[in-house]
Amino acid sequence: MLISDTDVPCIYEIDENSNVIRTIFDVKICFSLFRDELGNIVCPNYDCNGGSVISIAPDGTKREIFSADGEIFSCHVQENGNIVIGDLAASRIVEIDCLGKILKEIEVDYHGIQHECMRMVRKTEDAYFLVQPGTSCIIHFDLDGNEVKRFATRPDAFGVAPLPSGDLYYTCMAGIFKLDKDGREIWSFTDADAEGINIRWILDITLTDEGNLLVCNWMGHGHLDEGVHFFEITPDKDIVWQLDCKGEFKTPGAFFIY
Repeated sequence: MLISDTDVPCIYEIDENSNVIRTIFDVKICFSLFRDELGNIVCPNYDCNGGSVISIAPDGTKREIFSADGEIFSCHVQENGNIVIGDLAASRIVEIDCLGKILKEIEVDYHGIQHECMRMVRKTEDAYFLVQPGTSCIIHFDLDGNEVKRFATRPDAFGVAPLPSGDLYYTCMAGIFKLDKDGREIWSFTDADAEGINIRWILDITLTDEGNLLVCNWMGHGHLDEGVHFFEITPDKDIVWQLDCKGEFKTPGAFFIY
């Protein structure tokens, strides 16, 4: 499992017993992590000087494959090696190949505070999905970049996991919520469903092949050590496993299980 800590410029690799087996230093603020079949780690990061997407080889060698003038919260590595990126400063979704060549740009209509322009970006077989906290919505684009639909969300939305049915899950400060294809809220997972988890801000979300959800409960903005950082839940709201990183990490913001 790979873990980023938004308070520390590192990415950690842990084994099945939660032991740290590798630490990758000099990584900026990172809210998204992927690992390809060759063992390369791909992640966005940023600081006050701008953002980038980097590839980290198994030997630790880092290579910048995309740069931006502002924050980058999310990237999504595709099976063919392409990478979909949310570029906040330019208000655009960018798809690049593994060498950094831009293959597609989608302009995102946004006129608010730049920091709130976008969070997680995901691509499916026939669509792109973008979480836009500044307008409290998730935008669905077709593959040509045309806006198809907007789903209204609760405040401070961050992650999205689209389903083939047209429904989708999204995360926010209050928990995890599911919307049907018409935008109606049909399921939720909040503190009331999660005794002992102490939800503070659910960020990263991944849908498993079994239909379960892997999620990261962020403890930033003054909530250090208040809750469990990672867990897996079923659609019936059963906790499959949980990982509490108190004392080991401060504010884990993203993870990748392989």
